[in-house]
Amino acid sequence: MPRLSIPSCVLTRRTGIRLCVDYRALNAMTVSDNFPMEEAVDLIQSIGEVNVITTLDLLKGYWAIPMDLECKELTSFKTHRQQYQFKVMSFGLKNVSATFQRVINRALSQYRNFSRAYIDDIVVYSENWEEHMIHLETILCELRELNFAVNLKK
Repeated sequence: MPRLSIPSCVLTRRTGIRLCVDYRALNAMTVSDNFPMEEAVDLIQSIGEVNVITTLDLLKGYWAIPMDLECKELTSFKTHRQQYQFKVMSFGLKNVSATFQRVINRALSQYRNFSRAYIDDIVVYSENWEEHMIHLETILCELRELNFAVNLKK
């Protein structure tokens, strides 16, 4: 049983319920991960002039990345029923954006000549439609291999 418990609450939304965990105290004690994040403007400029662009939004991308075993206990929270801990990265933790960017950069590193990522937004770009279909299929297959899902509503 975890030795600590982070405050949490459940909010009711139009789209359902949402678990909110208050990681402020944990984040205050967490050493910052200073992974270099490119600015969105710089990413757009690095693409240059192309003819076809598709943007992909990853659905709950943080949940595709497992938590390190030693970190799981730190995410422990209690409800009226029992105590839980996250098995995957949770929104609100201090370093999840940097960790996610590192993972997605590594995943797409061999495709940098036709794709870029800014956290959970991926841009695929090409000179023509034929090439673009191949590029899209390549990126979507890579994302599927890593258990990432694309938000088709966006």
